[in-house]
Amino acid sequence: MNTRDRRALMWGGGLVAAAVLYRVVLLPGLQTLGDSRAAAAAASERVASIESRATRLAGLNKRLVERFGPAVGQDLQAADTVRVAFPPAVQKALGGAGAKVQSVELQSTRRMPKVDGVSLVGVRVDALCSPGELPKVLDALRTCPAFPVVVESATVTMAKSGNRGSWNLALSLATPVLTPPRTAARGGGL
Repeated sequence: MNTRDRRALMWGGGLVAAAVLYRVVLLPGLQTLGDSRAAAAAASERVASIESRATRLAGLNKRLVERFGPAVGQDLQAADTVRVAFPPAVQKALGGAGAKVQSVELQSTRRMPKVDGVSLVGVRVDALCSPGELPKVLDALRTCPAFPVVVESATVTMAKSGNRGSWNLALSLATPVLTPPRTAARGGGL
């Protein structure tokens, strides 16, 4: 073999090696780089979507706390714990708002329709308050820090006939609690 043939073989071998290097190393690397860029762009879009949802959720939570009080953001408690702590919390909230609480009677726990695992613990409250204190008394229930309070019914009457300075207030209140979910009926039925 002469020098010219060796040079041709060297160039040919170099071109074959370059083609193999391009096909085996460089082309998959470029595809991986393109796939990585596409995945990064998709991840960036997901992060932006999650940030948008988090901002909307924070705004919703803020509006719920403003409307329903600070207890709306708390986790629900077990029924037994609430049955003990809810009546004194209601009495304290109403007393702090200027109502003279006559009685707080614990009612039965009842399941919420269409919400499995959540029940309502109810209380019936009888109190006296002046007409000007009524909005403050009802707002005290809304802003009760320990429990979200649902006013199911409210009845206001005069304490004595013709005495407009003192009103009897009868409230039916409830708060949601966690209860064990219902189990499916035997035999595959629901």
